[in-house]
Amino acid sequence: MLKLSFANTRQMARIGNALATELRVNILALLEHKNMNVVEIASALDVSISTVAANIRILEESGLIVAAFQPARRGSMKVCSAVFRDIFIDFSFGKDIPEADDLHTYDMPVGMFSYCIPNPSCGMADEKRIIGIEDDPSSFFLPQRSNARILWFRTGVVEYLMPIKTPIERTIHSIQLEYEACSEAPGHNNEWKSDISLWINDVEVGVWHSPGDFGDRAGRFNPQYWVTTGNTQYGMLNRWLITKDGTFFFDNLVSKTTLSDVLVPETPYIKIRIGVKENAQNPGGVNLFGRGFGDHDMGIKMTIRYQKTTRERYAPQG
Repeated sequence: MLKLSFANTRQMARIGNALATELRVNILALLEHKNMNVVEIASALDVSISTVAANIRILEESGLIVAAFQPARRGSMKVCSAVFRDIFIDFSFGKDIPEADDLHTYDMPVGMFSYCIPNPSCGMADEKRIIGIEDDPSSFFLPQRSNARILWFRTGVVEYLMPIKTPIERTIHSIQLEYEACSEAPGHNNEWKSDISLWINDVEVGVWHSPGDFGDRAGRFNPQYWVTTGNTQYGMLNRWLITKDGTFFFDNLVSKTTLSDVLVPETPYIKIRIGVKENAQNPGGVNLFGRGFGDHDMGIKMTIRYQKTTRERYAPQG
């Protein structure tokens, strides 16, 4: 799901422009259920190929679709797929938008893990090459691992220590975690399921049931060398929100685990662990995507929202 708000007016304007014509809306409707090439879209909508190509470019620039060239009988064809199934627009304005000082965001590179247990098939890669030797767990302990932009393992876990420093007279209102992930199969397999767990400070907050290891098209941000490998190409965005009311996956309440269950007082970090439990029903591994790989140009992103302490918020005036 794509969430738009007045906190990012540039993104809202870009998406609004992309949806400003009926033709582009119809193109998105076609791509809701399957990937299609430009010729197929033009035939389905009864418009010229050049018109479709021009509008596909606008949708690509907005981030609503991704398109990649794939081999065809004669040369190559441009295959398009939708990135989001839902778009939510938050029209709250002004006082409901938290001040910039109330939000602290950290984007941790996927290679900057503090602990890991990687079991084959496993490996890491940066924007130019595989790091170390593929399927050799010892490669995860090389100094070059900090440059990794993608990592994968069939079983095991990976942990990150995210910094936390609560401002004076503030308390934590919520913690949001975002990352791109999918299952891990040899090469890729779009039907390869995996139950991928998330832990915060050693407390399991939820399990995401990954539907597959995706390689049917190139990821939006993949380096060219990776596109030609035939390996995993992109994942799906995971967004977790932990509040006093529980744990949410996007907008769905999935657990009664609250902030008070996971926060450790006077600790300068939050431990984030992602992996597959040994007794998982679908132990199908993990791919984690960082900047320069997949469909979302980000690492392990944590956003902490703070609020004024009760004493300050409700102090009498005058």
